[in-house]
Amino acid sequence: MASTGPNNTPVLAHDPEVLGNPSSDQQPNDQERNRHDDHPTTRDDEQNRDANHSEHRDNESVETLAPDLAPSQPNLTPTVAASSSAYRGTNNSSTTIPHHANTAVWITGLPEQCTPHDILSKIRNVGKIHNFSISRPQGGMRTSAVKIAFWTQQDTDRFLDLFAKGGFRFDGVAPNVVMNRHQSAPQPVSFHSRVLHIWGPSAVVNTETLKRIFEAKCFFETDEVITHSVTGDNAWIEWRFASYLGQASNV
Repeated sequence: MASTGPNNTPVLAHDPEVLGNPSSDQQPNDQERNRHDDHPTTRDDEQNRDANHSEHRDNESVETLAPDLAPSQPNLTPTVAASSSAYRGTNNSSTTIPHHANTAVWITGLPEQCTPHDILSKIRNVGKIHNFSISRPQGGMRTSAVKIAFWTQQDTDRFLDLFAKGGFRFDGVAPNVVMNRHQSAPQPVSFHSRVLHIWGPSAVVNTETLKRIFEAKCFFETDEVITHSVTGDNAWIEWRFASYLGQASNV
């Protein structure tokens, strides 16, 4: 059965971004219930996209396209990744991070109305995402862009390898991927992530109620919400935020 905390309140636990979806009858175990790390996570110095919204972080399975459809190797020159004034959204460059330690990529040429789920669902099984922020087009632009800061350099390398092999496309078209000149530092090893498992009374642990609770705490975007089980008066929900930084970290 799903369990509750003191005073019958819901229990929240970070998941290190699970690979795939558990079956509907799978229940969280004791180890999952204690997935919090006392090690504080370093926040990079990204600026809020607006007054109520800090810049925005995954893992899961991607269909790799045939090698002959793969795009050429991405241009990894960081200076090419300058943010264009034609996109809404701001980034502050960190001058204290060596280029080789940068975990952030800048992706342009995305569909104009693409959602966090449209993007994140294509990069499962890559690595944890610390920061995720979509920039919508303005000033005549017709495509969106996104900054993704992965948790580690190894996660970033896996994404770049996926892209180089043709596994990151939209309607058969590969976007442009470069290293972001607005750099982000690797994060400490931690059980924290953008994915939360929440279990407790079903009167509270349901999509609509949790959405209202989260909206009172911060601006957030959702990758997806998975209801694993509703048993009697208890429920278990997995909430996948788009980003750890400024979203899952704030709830």
